[in-house]
Amino acid sequence: MVMVVVPLPHLHSLTVALYFRAGPRFEPPADSGLSHFLEHMLHRGTAAFPSAWHLSDAVERLGSELVAETGRDLCRFALCLSPIQLDEGLALLAEIFGQPRFTEVDTERQVVLEEQQEDYDENGVETAAGDIATAMALGDHPLGGRILGPPENVERFSVEDLQRHFSRCCGGRNMVLCVAGPVAADAALASARTHLDALPPGQALTGEAPVLDQGKAQFRYVENADSQTEVSIVFPGVPAGDPMQAACEAMLGVLDGGMSSRMHSRLYDDLGLAYSCGAWTETWHDCGLLHLSADTSHSKVESLIDELLTLLSGLVAAPVSADELAKVRRRFRLQAARRLDDATRLGELYGGEALYCEPPSLEQRLAAIEGVDAAAIQAVARRIFRPSAINVVLVGTLPRRTVARLKRTIVDWRVSE
Repeated sequence: MVMVVVPLPHLHSLTVALYFRAGPRFEPPADSGLSHFLEHMLHRGTAAFPSAWHLSDAVERLGSELVAETGRDLCRFALCLSPIQLDEGLALLAEIFGQPRFTEVDTERQVVLEEQQEDYDENGVETAAGDIATAMALGDHPLGGRILGPPENVERFSVEDLQRHFSRCCGGRNMVLCVAGPVAADAALASARTHLDALPPGQALTGEAPVLDQGKAQFRYVENADSQTEVSIVFPGVPAGDPMQAACEAMLGVLDGGMSSRMHSRLYDDLGLAYSCGAWTETWHDCGLLHLSADTSHSKVESLIDELLTLLSGLVAAPVSADELAKVRRRFRLQAARRLDDATRLGELYGGEALYCEPPSLEQRLAAIEGVDAAAIQAVARRIFRPSAINVVLVGTLPRRTVARLKRTIVDWRVSE
């Protein structure tokens, strides 16, 4: 097992987090959603804590809570602890991953099915615009599968499926342990060896990189009787460690780096087209995606799409100003400083990346941003915002003629360089 220690002697609490490779990237269609279901089931008790209540009680007696999440290529289990509780926290993680019981499967199944209802309408049609657009961008690659999987899979997953997937994903060679906080590296390593060395080694999971070359714009409209239309736009981005990664982060700061950034200033302050809008990236070791989203009134969708495309074209056509770039750098420096005050956030920065590659230090990330100039931002905008690479999903209630016009707008979009 790889171990990452982030010493933060100025803090008064620490975070221990166990990461393992799992999620849609490693799931064939028949197993879609199994990693997420496994994440839920690992809360359902162990040999020493035979029920969900007993396990939760053990965690809460430490004054903590067990936080777990499933991503597209990893799962994370984390505890926030007092520094003197490091041994107890690692012993608890060792119990969860050493002796899970997988009981009360049908009860947890109902919980997950309820969770899925947020993404489907009453007719079973998927309405999560972001998930749909992500799947469009990633094509047939497993990375684009739904994290929660389809309901029909969850309805049939068995204890044997869970045990099989647990054995496949939860071995030491497929894991990274991250400890961040006021702890010495040698003490953390000794405690980890004491409690986690007994976990079976297993094998590190591997998967092929997706080929993000769709060749033409893609558009999809999903009918949904809601009061607003949800807009999701996705482009292929840049992977972790790419020479343009820092420029991409700086470009996002220009586009969506606060209420004075281009996206919020134009869509919200100037035109009142959307109350909620944003841009962000998903970055993996071998690929990345750039997302834009907004919720708007049905009658304003066409204006919103036009303005978004104009904003993207503007980043391609002209360099950003020196003032915008300076503001992005200052904001990034403050965000880096805030991470130093938060063991959980800093642990997330290092722990998840360490599953796949050696993560750069915070200092290296800062230096990379400081080295970005306006030409680099324009270059990454030209790389990402290509009309043939756009994926647009609209979920709402729109007249057919409006949908047809929107599709033409997307298909006919061109960028002048």
